[in-house]
Amino acid sequence: MYGELASVQGIVDLSPQEALDRAEGFLASQGYIIGQRTYTTISAQRHAGGETGGEDLPNLTVALAPQPDGGVRITVRGNDQAGVRERQAAWIEWSESLPKKLATQIEEAGERTVEVPDAVLPPPPQAEADVSVPPAPQAGEEHKPRISLGQFVVGFLVLMGALWLLIPTGDGSGSGGGNGGGGDAVDKVKQKDQKVAQQEKPQQEQPRQEQAQNQEQQPRQQGGAAQEPEPQKATFSNGTYLVGTDIQPGTYRTREGSPNCYYERLRNFSGGINSILANANTYAPAIVTIRPSDAGFNSQGCATWTKDLSAITAGNTSFGAGAYIVGTDMVPGTYRNSGGHNCYYERLRDFTGGMNSIIANGNTNNPTIVTIAPTDAGFQSQGCGRWTKLE
Repeated sequence: MYGELASVQGIVDLSPQEALDRAEGFLASQGYIIGQRTYTTISAQRHAGGETGGEDLPNLTVALAPQPDGGVRITVRGNDQAGVRERQAAWIEWSESLPKKLATQIEEAGERTVEVPDAVLPPPPQAEADVSVPPAPQAGEEHKPRISLGQFVVGFLVLMGALWLLIPTGDGSGSGGGNGGGGDAVDKVKQKDQKVAQQEKPQQEQPRQEQAQNQEQQPRQQGGAAQEPEPQKATFSNGTYLVGTDIQPGTYRTREGSPNCYYERLRNFSGGINSILANANTYAPAIVTIRPSDAGFNSQGCATWTKDLSAITAGNTSFGAGAYIVGTDMVPGTYRNSGGHNCYYERLRDFTGGMNSIIANGNTNNPTIVTIAPTDAGFQSQGCGRWTKLE
């Protein structure tokens, strides 16, 4: 996969287009065949030995990172380590020929932070409500035994049996009348009590089962302690990933900028120029749509990628450098920028990163005006200052 082969020291005082023109001329002079070119990258292949073409050719990509105060940082990525080493003197000579910003300008720019919109942070997680727990018994407190209904019924039957033994039978005396009537009366009472006990036993078990079910459900109703957690939003950091295995297709964004973020959607993992479906280099928040047909995705120097596409702007009528979702981060309308050096902007129909994603674009060093339509998917800019909606 693409690794960093070299980088130009300092900030090159050129616009992205001027820097890419210089890079294209140099690569052609060194025997490279120019391939894909975007606003911030240019890719080329080198014929080595008897090779005639294809994915196995040594290749590299010159990637630009436009800076907030003008100029670009240049890095070289690819798999042509041998070619870069063989031409090391030529690379150094070309690098030194590029105009650089003065050290004082870089120091002044370093005192200012990169303009990144305030992120709307999610509220802190709420502490789970404590499940009610009965208080522990106090020292010295008497605990009176509780008699269950079953114990009461058994005791009653024992008492009735004792009374039956005491009542005379067979001589017709007592309250029962002749022929053991008293014993028959006691037997009837005993049988009746047994029936009552049998009927009350299942009724006694039923409240216990209901009580156990209520105790299981109680934590779920109190403070949501037993509620299932909401699914976490998909996130991943820098590296190379298999789409559908390591990461799922979809639209991702970095919710903050980083100094030299480079990313690419991959057709395959051969490392050749043709393996790149789309790529970009930025210092501001980025958005990319990874399609199910993509083989992989590679990211270097970027902030965390997330499927959380909620707004990252503090307001929806003003924003700075970066990629934004129309209708989420900003409302459609006509905007004017505060100005900037080598300002580049584009209206987007999607976030796949290809040339077909661009509805319209512009490049200027002066304040400009652009109308973002409600049907636009997004808008992104670099080096343009701050955009503000016109009333």
